[in-house]
Amino acid sequence: MKPSLLGWTIQTPTRPGDEECTLTLKSDDGRWEAYIKWDGCCEIIRHSVTPIEYDEPEQIHICDMDEYIEMLQAIEKFRVAHFTEQGTIF
Repeated sequence: MKPSLLGWTIQTPTRPGDEECTLTLKSDDGRWEAYIKWDGCCEIIRHSVTPIEYDEPEQIHICDMDEYIEMLQAIEKFRVAHFTEQGTIF
């Protein structure tokens, strides 16, 4: 087995002469896959963690990772503020 780096293992490495510099990664727990490109774009795939297997895993295409992370953090801050105000977070 290939050694992991930060919880990810390279499944398909970039090969010299490839037109696009890409990597296919898999998380050590097997729940996530990522197809990443040198330019920052990536496809992130989440496999089901429930006993019910769906026909298609969840997948998202992202080209601005920093912007996406900021958006997720903003949603989380909103969630906490809203439900704290409502008294539903304790």
